[in-house]
Amino acid sequence: MAPTLPPGTEALPESLRAEIALLIPRTEELRELTFLEAPVIDVISTEELTQRVVEQVAEEYEDVETDEALYRLLGLVPPDYDLLDNLTMLYGEQVAGYYEGDTKELVVTARNDEFTPLEEATLVHELTHALTDQHHEFNSEFDRLFESDLFDRGSALQAVIEGDASLVETLFAQQLSPAEQQEFLEEAFNIDTSVFDSVPKFIQDSLIFPYDAGVSFIQSIWIEGGFDAVDGLYASPPVSTEQVLTPSDFGTDAPAQVEVPDRELEGYERSYGSTWGELGFRLMFDQVLGGAEGAAEGWGGDSYDVYFNGADVVLVLEYVGDTPGDGPEMRDALRDYFQIVTGIAEPTADEGPAGGSIYEGDSYVFVGNIGERVLLIAAGDPAVGAIARSWYPEF
Repeated sequence: MAPTLPPGTEALPESLRAEIALLIPRTEELRELTFLEAPVIDVISTEELTQRVVEQVAEEYEDVETDEALYRLLGLVPPDYDLLDNLTMLYGEQVAGYYEGDTKELVVTARNDEFTPLEEATLVHELTHALTDQHHEFNSEFDRLFESDLFDRGSALQAVIEGDASLVETLFAQQLSPAEQQEFLEEAFNIDTSVFDSVPKFIQDSLIFPYDAGVSFIQSIWIEGGFDAVDGLYASPPVSTEQVLTPSDFGTDAPAQVEVPDRELEGYERSYGSTWGELGFRLMFDQVLGGAEGAAEGWGGDSYDVYFNGADVVLVLEYVGDTPGDGPEMRDALRDYFQIVTGIAEPTADEGPAGGSIYEGDSYVFVGNIGERVLLIAAGDPAVGAIARSWYPEF
């Protein structure tokens, strides 16, 4: 009996419909789950996909001005960098398909009346998202985490979601014929990456993280317990990017709870607060220092607030290391980092108990350390940075 084709495919060429009819059960077989209802599939042109992605990024990115100012302050983007423009171009270039969790629709491209091997693999990837969401309903939790500014936890869940689909995509590609694998590789190597190559490294690495670290994490779980164990991750996912980056930490190394008290800062509004996470420190250090893995690996927990006045930002971040020795290591890495970012080789010594360092020029940075604790304050306005510093007399 011929398989029932899913909604959205009625107007497609019969050759594409026949491939979809084969790839749905192939995905079910590889992922060891069965669709509870037919997935909704939209096959469009590459140009239409790019336009949809660009419009979606522009519509959904609410804090772009704050983030742009923060990244300038941290020396991660040039002074005149247009973050939104570059991100829309980046995602328009890099996204080959996507799963829309709110509508349960997956969107992929086909340049001709037959899928190429790479387009087939992309469809399997997106079908895996639709399949696992039907069984585990991850989309609502994913949205909740990011809407609640729980960015590090959200990134950890995203690594599970994308790592799962990437593993299934890899298993599919491994079963292609040698000729198809060759075509797959040639097509993958010929993808235009000019925008990706032009953006700062921390943006490149953050885009890659859920796929690269995610699939490594999922593979470690899958090798030990198969897809039953992977399914269990949706009920009890990793709660930090640290647990994704170091799979042996999963289930054993819970983040320390760190609270940054809400405070009023005249002329500024608190834009958001969250957890920077091991991933956040790695992204910073990899771009500016060329790496400081030891300091990032010592991450035990943190909390931060970002204040914005329309032009300048203030970042207040409290960090705690896994051990007392991790605090000084993070302090030293941050000092090295801001010496480069500010161009101030010899900071002003702070008179507080932490013996902190102040980098003050056009902007203000304070780094102080007591045991496993580290306090970081960065502000575009030095006078405002000094006010934030006064909030912490214990440092």
